[in-house]
Amino acid sequence: MKPPKNLTDKSTAIWQDVRKLSERKLSALDYTLIENFCREVDLYDQAVAEIDENGLTNSHDQIAAAVTVRNKAATNIRQMYKQISPFLKVEAEFGLDKFKRNAKKKF
Repeated sequence: MKPPKNLTDKSTAIWQDVRKLSERKLSALDYTLIENFCREVDLYDQAVAEIDENGLTNSHDQIAAAVTVRNKAATNIRQMYKQISPFLKVEAEFGLDKFKRNAKKKF
């Protein structure tokens, strides 16, 4: 199955990694969850880029909307990862679970 359209290169790579690491056949619902996970990663990255460019506050000294988007995306990513992780191959004992290691490091 091909990755969904309109994902960034990074999210497309994540989508493909999750698909490859799955130890069982994925259902349409599983693919939808993976797609939503990748879209949240895109939102998170966009929010971080905006924060890097414009700072944590807006012109009225209020917390920028990007901060709220970043925080909500990070929460959603953690929740979705808990749903995705059970159907991933268990390779942690060999230190080979790249996706899981990278996800924990970033979020």
